[in-house]
Amino acid sequence: PRGEGDARDDFDAQLATWEQSAWGNVAAALGLELAPAEAAGTSRLTVEVVAGPDAGARDDGHGTRPMRVAVNRELHSKTGPFASERSTRHIELELPAGVSYRAGDHLGVAPRNPDALVARVAARFGLDPGSHLLLRRDGGRAGFLPVGAPIALARLLGEFVELQDVASRRHIETMVEHTECPWTRPRLAALAADEARYRDEVAARRKSVLDL
Repeated sequence: PRGEGDARDDFDAQLATWEQSAWGNVAAALGLELAPAEAAGTSRLTVEVVAGPDAGARDDGHGTRPMRVAVNRELHSKTGPFASERSTRHIELELPAGVSYRAGDHLGVAPRNPDALVARVAARFGLDPGSHLLLRRDGGRAGFLPVGAPIALARLLGEFVELQDVASRRHIETMVEHTECPWTRPRLAALAADEARYRDEVAARRKSVLDL
């Protein structure tokens, strides 16, 4: 049966429940024996501190370009006969030279983490925001990470890493894999295992990995 999930709720739990039956059905139908899943903490990414400077202008492999917001107005009104508490905005952008648009094209926005949050991460892990790193990946897709070229730590955390998302249960499971503290580890494990506790203490309070 098709699985359904709500991204505003405990999506990981909904997915895990569906996967338990889905993979078993697939294996049975094809006469295969399922291999154990790869450990949550497994990573093919290596990080090395190197001499700078970084590569210069932002280059994430997706051709991002700066654009000026020319118009930004709210379409809903909180008063009058059609009062609404929702928010929908009409936004117009000035395209830079060499960029064209056709009906049906999509616009992707590359966000940036606040400088204060980047400084908080650096302070928490004893890192120098001015240091430069070289990321390498052993096979697989690099995604949005800038691999193969030196980059300043502050820029890496500011432009390429999501620091504000709510920690998923899979994120917490990875934290459990790497946590040695005998007091902290069982508390994290409980958050990952107990759906109600995760929803109340993490999702509802919008706790990030850094918060935990």
